[in-house]
Amino acid sequence: MSLSVAAFSALAPHLRNDGTPMYSLLRNLGASVGISLSQSHLPQSTAQARTQLTWAITPYEQAVQNLPGILQPHARPACRC
Repeated sequence: MSLSVAAFSALAPHLRNDGTPMYSLLRNLGASVGISLSQSHLPQSTAQARTQLTWAITPYEQAVQNLPGILQPHARPACRC
């Protein structure tokens, strides 16, 4: 059962003309609040993920030194001096 069916089935038939704009208003407000919360959370979580990656990945790790060879099969691997 969809939300609109549930909302209007509990509403008396003579009040449905007044309920329709109210339902649309609340649905649009809820959507805008959800979008705003998502947009405020995304930069924070992106910054946190980037911080964790920069702590975990350093140029001195063997996996990072082998990365050009993995990405480009014909590239020469890093010097293992």
